Amino acid sequence: MMGVAVLVGALVGGWGSTQEARAAVASRGDPIFWIGTGATQSTANVKLQIAVSVNSAVQHITYAIHAPRGATLHSVQYTGGTLSGLESFTFVSDQTTPQYLVVTTVTTQLAVPVTVKAQLVDGSTFPAPDISTGQSNQPITSLVGGGSLRSLLASWGS
Repeated sequence: MMGVAVLVGALVGGWGSTQEARAAVASRGDPIFWIGTGATQSTANVKLQIAVSVNSAVQHITYAIHAPRGATLHSVQYTGGTLSGLESFTFVSDQTTPQYLVVTTVTTQLAVPVTVKAQLVDGSTFPAPDISTGQSNQPITSLVGGGSLRSLLASWGS
């Protein structure tokens, strides 16, 4: 949450528009997707957390979440205050358990480097996050929870 503190300092310190502040703090969005096989959020057993870092003013971020078959999205919590209203998502349960495919597209005016960190937190284990890099205005693919990205993409072609 250091980014939030820097943003508050930037706004209080007199930097101009929110757009300028977004660019100054390396814009970040940290949505948390509560996912489970039950019918309510109380039965959600997985949190998928995504962090995006980019040193440019963000126009929009789109997350395409591909979860295991039978999974249900219970809620989404957006934690990146500077990105309020600039994030959207799609959710599909079409993956082999227990893998989650995340396709993130960060839209900026010019193409700049982007880092996406996707991590599952299921209450009992903390699998290693997938840290993927790419360019804004292009999809960046992350795979967490099992399998390999190469085998997953090959299965889509069949």
